[in-house]
Amino acid sequence: TQSATASTGAPAPTCNATGVNDDVWYSFVATGAVHTLTLTNITGTSTGMSMALYSGAACGSLTNLQCLGGNTLNVGGLTAGQTYFVRIYTTTATAGLYGSFTFCVGTPPPPPANDEPCNAIALNVAENGTCTFQQFTTASATGTSGVPAPGCANYAGGDVWFKAVVPCSGSIIIDAQTGVITDGGMAIYRGTCGNLSLIVCDDDGSANGLMPRISRTGLTPGETLWIRFWEYGNDNNGTFSLCAQAPPPAPPAATCQTAQSFCTSTTPNTIPNITGQPSTAGGGIYGCLTTIPNPTYYYLQIQNSGSIQITISQTSTAGVGVDVDFVVWGPFNSLNTTCTAISAANIVDCSYSTAGIEVVDIPNAVAGQYYLFLVTNFSDQPGTITYQQTGGTGSSNCAIVCTLAATNNGPVCAGAPINLGASTVTGAVYQWTGPNCFNSTLQNPTVVSAPTTPGQYVYTVTATTPSGQTCQDTTIVTVSPKPVLAADTSFKICSGSTANLTTIYTTTGLSSAWTLGGVTVANPAAVNVTGRYRLIAANTTGCSDTAFVNLTVDTVRSQVTTQQIVCTQTATITITNLSGIAPFQYSISSNPGVFQTSNQFVAAGGTYTITTRDSLGCTGTTQATITIVPELTVNAGQDVSIVSGDRAQLLATASGPTTSILWTPSTGLNATNIFNPIANPAATTTYTVAVTNSLGCQAQDDVVVTVIPYCIKVNNAFTPNGDGINDLWQVYDSYDCLRNVTVNVFNRYGKKVYENKDYRKFWDGRFENKPLPDGTYYAVVDFTLITGRKISVKTDLTILR
Repeated sequence: TQSATASTGAPAPTCNATGVNDDVWYSFVATGAVHTLTLTNITGTSTGMSMALYSGAACGSLTNLQCLGGNTLNVGGLTAGQTYFVRIYTTTATAGLYGSFTFCVGTPPPPPANDEPCNAIALNVAENGTCTFQQFTTASATGTSGVPAPGCANYAGGDVWFKAVVPCSGSIIIDAQTGVITDGGMAIYRGTCGNLSLIVCDDDGSANGLMPRISRTGLTPGETLWIRFWEYGNDNNGTFSLCAQAPPPAPPAATCQTAQSFCTSTTPNTIPNITGQPSTAGGGIYGCLTTIPNPTYYYLQIQNSGSIQITISQTSTAGVGVDVDFVVWGPFNSLNTTCTAISAANIVDCSYSTAGIEVVDIPNAVAGQYYLFLVTNFSDQPGTITYQQTGGTGSSNCAIVCTLAATNNGPVCAGAPINLGASTVTGAVYQWTGPNCFNSTLQNPTVVSAPTTPGQYVYTVTATTPSGQTCQDTTIVTVSPKPVLAADTSFKICSGSTANLTTIYTTTGLSSAWTLGGVTVANPAAVNVTGRYRLIAANTTGCSDTAFVNLTVDTVRSQVTTQQIVCTQTATITITNLSGIAPFQYSISSNPGVFQTSNQFVAAGGTYTITTRDSLGCTGTTQATITIVPELTVNAGQDVSIVSGDRAQLLATASGPTTSILWTPSTGLNATNIFNPIANPAATTTYTVAVTNSLGCQAQDDVVVTVIPYCIKVNNAFTPNGDGINDLWQVYDSYDCLRNVTVNVFNRYGKKVYENKDYRKFWDGRFENKPLPDGTYYAVVDFTLITGRKISVKTDLTILR
């Protein structure tokens, strides 16, 4: 802003307007409804900066929307696409001062989930007198519309919401702790999230810096309160912490009616002080006490007349003196009328100084009279109060001091029964009070339900005698946290392996027991049975938690079926899964270690091991045996030869049953649908036989039927004269159709003149190596054809030379 001058014509900003003497301007086009304007790296002669946001169509017609004396301005309700103007200037009006900076327009992250009342986060209201802070954030929070303004702590938007249920006491304390936020505001509302009315607002009520704290009494138990929190001025949003608690139960002697007796002595009497109690208004009958924080009431009775000086000192737990205030009333002739008779007129002594040591003066005390003390702890710091008579000739009656001892059977578990006990005070009436509005008139209450939240809880017993004397004591019940096991779980193991249950949950320092179906598990470190296992883990107090483990023993079982592939010598193996966790993979022993997702294999005959693996990696095996039916074959038989005009029977055979037979061609066959048809072809023919079985498989084979021409031709004369013509006796044209020829020749006297059992046309008419005389002879020729048929020819035979 160095050398910048004040702008004219623009509306004055709503914050630090006197500092605009060095203003500079920027503009940006909104990309959404919410943006964050940030100044960083601020240097110069003035580092206090302010920003003002304007809208408008032109520089001369601007409207101031928002202003901030700070470095981060969260703006909402913007219109995407519209231009906005930002005016930046030093907060100071001193001339010549300037600031240098980096300016950024950004888009904040989404607002917190509890940005609106109906999404309020529920706060747990602690009942044990402690306040456990939980961290939250206002980063990117927006303002809430439609809700009454809180009216304090410079509310400028950026709020987040919580809700809490009023405990049975009707009182609640909500406190805040610093984080990024060091100055916050808080308001409490009642009603519904859509229709809220303001109860109270607070700015700096907490002891934690400038943070808020609200303490309310007289609320309706069970009522839902709505808590609104924001950062003061909405210019430093970020983390903060909240806690909600019921005020600690009233300690002994917290009211006049429960005032305790005491007596003075030159020996110091030290007792714990009181903290955490609501402060009530003073003045009036309380004299100099403007407020009454952490009150305790005591009374004493004068035994010996005379003045008494009592020194009261209060120290913190660190031994440092802290403010102690008091007021004393008296004298009273009767203890029973003390509480109704106190007034400003009978105040004996009073002090509201900040001193940690005070002296009470009781002048002219008369034996038998009573005096009532009210002592406060203004700083609310835990510690002790010491009473000691340090002057005067009078003394108090120690005989009226009753002794009461309170006991309990703790520590106990959350929600477990508590047994309380009180020592006997003769003739006394007992009154017990405690957390969760516990009340009992029994001297020794039993089976009292402990609070459900772990912690230390104060139970107070008051004994009141018939004469009006009261004595009180407290006993602190420790409610132990139960072990917290993790959530129930389920897992699976493969059959044949074991699971170690002892590693699932952390049970260090706890006694643990595993059962299955009510029966103790012998070795929880190695279980292998499917079931729901139960773990009970207990601490030394006996508090326990239970967890369940659902164990599944994954057994992979499969069955297989085999089916020969039609007309092949292979079969399919199909696997059906009976148990296991899908999806599955499969492997076959003929290709070990190689898995596939298909549940089918194709293999030749044999025995195989099938391995099934499921999604857990568990495996199981089964055997598959493939029996292959041999393939269909047919044999048409041996090739045959026949003499023309003869027949031959074909003899085909098949390797198995057939459903059809077909010979082709059909020429020369007496049948085409039988294995052994008769063939009588006129010429050499190749026959094909084709067969089909019940599976539709086919086979075929060929046979050749060779037809040989008829070759027998017996001449009845020949001329063996050596001229080379017709010199030998011819009985056939060709030997092709013959297997054997036998000839026998006889003369007219019946004498055999020639014989040959394998005649091949070489007889030249000689007998005993001499030519036979010309003439007519008788011949018998026996032919054996190649088909095996025999033919005998008888004829006259003439020899001519």
